[in-house]
Amino acid sequence: MTLLFLTSSLDRGGAETHLFSLVTELARRGHSITVLSSGGAMAERLASLGIDHQTLPLHSRSPFALLYSYRFIKRMLRRKQYNLIHAHARIPAFLVARTARRKSIPMITTVHAKFRTTPLLRRCSRWGNYSIAVSEDLKQYLCEHYSLSSERISVIPNGIDTAHFHPSPPKETTERTRLVYLSRLDDDCSEIAFLLCKLAPRIRSHHCDLEIVLGGGGTSLPKLQRLAEQINSSYEKPLIVLLGHLDDPRPLFWEADCVIGASRVALEAMACGVPVILAGNEGFLGLLTPSLLSNAAATNFCCRGAKAATSKLLFDAICKFLSMTKEERIMQTALLSQEIQTHYNMERVAKETLLVYEHICKEFDHTGDGTLVICGYYGDGNTGDHALLRAAIRQAKKANPTFSLYAITAHGKKDEPLFGIRCIGRRSLFSLLRIIRSAKLFVFGGGTLLQDRTSLRSLFYYTFLLNYAKRHSVACELWANGIAPPRSRIARKLIRGALYGCQKIGLRDRRSLSLARELYADAPNLALVLEEDLAQKTPPADQSRVRFLLARYRLLCEDGTARRFAIIAPRGRKLSSQRHMFRWWLTRLISEGIHPVFVPLFPKEDAFLCERLSSEFRGTLLQGVSESDLVGLMCHCQTVASMRLHGLIFASAAGAPFVGFGEDPKIESFCREYGGRYWTEDL
Repeated sequence: MTLLFLTSSLDRGGAETHLFSLVTELARRGHSITVLSSGGAMAERLASLGIDHQTLPLHSRSPFALLYSYRFIKRMLRRKQYNLIHAHARIPAFLVARTARRKSIPMITTVHAKFRTTPLLRRCSRWGNYSIAVSEDLKQYLCEHYSLSSERISVIPNGIDTAHFHPSPPKETTERTRLVYLSRLDDDCSEIAFLLCKLAPRIRSHHCDLEIVLGGGGTSLPKLQRLAEQINSSYEKPLIVLLGHLDDPRPLFWEADCVIGASRVALEAMACGVPVILAGNEGFLGLLTPSLLSNAAATNFCCRGAKAATSKLLFDAICKFLSMTKEERIMQTALLSQEIQTHYNMERVAKETLLVYEHICKEFDHTGDGTLVICGYYGDGNTGDHALLRAAIRQAKKANPTFSLYAITAHGKKDEPLFGIRCIGRRSLFSLLRIIRSAKLFVFGGGTLLQDRTSLRSLFYYTFLLNYAKRHSVACELWANGIAPPRSRIARKLIRGALYGCQKIGLRDRRSLSLARELYADAPNLALVLEEDLAQKTPPADQSRVRFLLARYRLLCEDGTARRFAIIAPRGRKLSSQRHMFRWWLTRLISEGIHPVFVPLFPKEDAFLCERLSSEFRGTLLQGVSESDLVGLMCHCQTVASMRLHGLIFASAAGAPFVGFGEDPKIESFCREYGGRYWTEDL
């Protein structure tokens, strides 16, 4: 592959070290690499390894610097064809996104930390066709703050060179106990260093053989030097030693008895078989044990969301380490070192990253044997409609693996990163008709498109597209569609005429099937098939993702089991009498000791009501979860109550008990057909 990497700088830091290691490993595997950055110490190392690096002011927000970088990147992409672009910072991603889209080059972004979020910055952020997060909490951050789908984000942790960072060879035992703190010592990440300096005399009074070593450079180093000199003046031998920047921390790890730090420092120290106290400016987790490893990994060992570090917490963690026997230390560090060597080595990380590259490049391969167009009410932010399109894509790829896929969505090209196929806006009529004319197969992929309940205009639109495809000899199919009883003669005539000549008519419930048979009583040979809703094929998220969500939303007990909770999906636009009935049911549910978890399946309509109900009933509000996340959570809940059809469908996919509310005939039909409870105003 010919790959282009962009980052703001290649100076010393965790994200920069990860990028350097990844690029080096990919180059070793034979891929052609070009790196653009504003330079730094690691840029020189790349050049010495023969990897192409070019310097641009990608760290600057100056309009002149941005314009210069944009034009340079544009000329570069014009001169050379790249298979994929991988951005590792927000400014480079913003600069390259437009040109990459115009030239149909797949673009991926990796998120290493949380960004400052404002309405303007959110609007200017570009995440490419796919995203990689280095931890689960950053994946959730993207979903909640930037409305990305977790289906289009992979978690690939920072990789380290485990051939270099490994347990030390046997060494002579010494009476001295050395605590090492290693970090970039700037104002935003040196809090623990100052805490250690203040605690040093107190720790020394309990352990006279103690030595504290602070490694790293930055703006806070002069202040720390003055503080260390002041403390050391009271002792014959220096209590605190400052080393400044280290090119290779491995010798320091091998000499350390315990390392205090976060992120990459913690990973490298554990790989070297050294006990670690996980602490940083973003939080404190304490002495790391195998039981805490999954919690630490969820934040990339940065302690985001954990309690803040204090003198007492740090002192207690150090005392806990010092009180451990040699055998206990050896046993714990061996387990941690083995885990890091297995799951965080750069070879494995590079392999997982390459799999993502290949997957995205395959999505951009448009040299298929034909075109398949999927039509539905997609792209408006409705979780159920998202699930339908993703299920339709999976089914289309399985049935027609050599076809190029298109989808008709609300926002066209803006929706492409959300679903991973080419999208056309439903209002771009001329482009739409051109694609349909050239297609081999036109599909209604789920939903109830043939209905006049929302408006007759909607029915005119969808029946026109179906008739237009048939007129141009395009095979037409309906996959698990619903049909609503027509309210007028013209609607009945439109639905009846649209389905004639379809190659397959799949209907998702018996009510729609009986209605279709009634409409086509004079055509008994029409191919009508009863099939389950496409959203029922939604797979649950993987266990690590579900476990993270349960922990994040405090749905786990102290023993690690899931607490009793119910997932509630209200509908914003409902009559007050129906809401009153829904509140009464919620009150009864909570009296049974079940915690309510509210989810807005269609945030545009449901978010406000979910917030109100969550506040009123002291429940939990779910945000930034995809359909797979919901199915995964429903596997652990007591029941699901929904005013929306797809909330019940997800519950059925998860095998959870469910209750349907409202006057929608689709909900009543689904509940009766799949064994759920159905509540109406009469009850």
